[in-house]
Amino acid sequence: MYIIVAFLFYTAAFLPSFFSLSFFFLPLFLFLFILLKGEKTRRRILFLCLLYITFSNALTKTDVRLSLEPSSVREIYFSALYDQKVREKRKSGTDASLIAVKDEEGTISSAEGKIYVISPLGEVMKGDVFCSSGSFYEENIFIAENIRRVEKNNGAEFRKKAISYIRKALKGAGEDERELALMLLLGTSDGAEGSLMLLSREKGLMHIYALSGMHLVIISSFMLPVLNFFFKEKRKSEKALLLPLLVFTYTASWRPSIMRAFIKYSSDVFLPEMDKSERFMLVIIIHNALDPGSIISASAVLSYLALSGMAFLYASLTSLFKRVFSYPFSSIVISISAVLFTSFYSFQLFSSYSLSGIIYTPLISPLVTLYMFISILSVLLPSLSFLLSCLYNLIHMLSSSSFLSFSFESITPLLILLFITFLLYAISIAKMKDKR
Repeated sequence: MYIIVAFLFYTAAFLPSFFSLSFFFLPLFLFLFILLKGEKTRRRILFLCLLYITFSNALTKTDVRLSLEPSSVREIYFSALYDQKVREKRKSGTDASLIAVKDEEGTISSAEGKIYVISPLGEVMKGDVFCSSGSFYEENIFIAENIRRVEKNNGAEFRKKAISYIRKALKGAGEDERELALMLLLGTSDGAEGSLMLLSREKGLMHIYALSGMHLVIISSFMLPVLNFFFKEKRKSEKALLLPLLVFTYTASWRPSIMRAFIKYSSDVFLPEMDKSERFMLVIIIHNALDPGSIISASAVLSYLALSGMAFLYASLTSLFKRVFSYPFSSIVISISAVLFTSFYSFQLFSSYSLSGIIYTPLISPLVTLYMFISILSVLLPSLSFLLSCLYNLIHMLSSSSFLSFSFESITPLLILLFITFLLYAISIAKMKDKR
């Protein structure tokens, strides 16, 4: 099932028209549901049907649809999808969700879909609504001549204050260190523009920053001891933990990868008996239904692909490594799984990819987790913020190392690695069956 999930995400990225064939696939799912026997089989067919429907709906909502010809549009109304800080009055861009468009005669018409607005927006909070005059450069790119805010997202005020407070608390660290801390703590996108993120892309390490389950794990490590003091039963503590995690997810502006992690934790709490692969599919269904834009969010897609790879390959490959080397090499297996399943997507995004992440992920991932942990401590105790600079420099030094650093602009090496990995997977499965 994990392979099917990865297939659906890649199909959404490379061949979105696949999800416009509802007239064929929905009757097919119905036919299979009636024909095949077994509760588990039918349940999985139902999950696959719901996955297809939510993917189709999500892609439809993100497509740009205008009631006017793009060339006749002179003004647009849109809602900002992400936060953005002031860029020293230079032109920058923001992802936006269209609300309406206006032509030369002043006629307002309906519009929807995700676009990129190039404009000197200044400080923007997710959910702010703007009116901008200009013209479409392409179907999904709008170049603004001037812009004005018409509606402020009142719900974002708490988030804005939290960001401001964290920046002040971490003033003992440098700007890059503060932005990385905010990226890890609240999912802000400003840290994604620094040199560290560029190096991470070159090394194939972006999945480390996209896997936001670690955010909830670290917050849980702070909160669970407190909750266990008040609740004697573990199940009650786990349910009570949902509230602080929900507050964090809200404060992080419902970033797709963080929302994914919250939905997954909720499903683990309320549906512990459900099969893991089915619970994984249910998380995607709920996520796509609540936030259709997540299907084309790079962080969420990288997150789901990496998790699919880990879930699919981890058990068999660690078992094989343990037989061959007498040691499971778990961190290397996780790296291989994550890099293998995400590299094709990275290639599609950046026209290149790196297999260096297999070596560097076990080194960088614990440091990034530690960085977030120290960031939380530094917010509570600002005098500790100097530690962030030391750790940031270490992460930057490792990420910039040329040791075993290799990137490719051809897909062939990745296909070879894919073949070798699945050959090892098949050998491992065969050995498991022989042992039984």
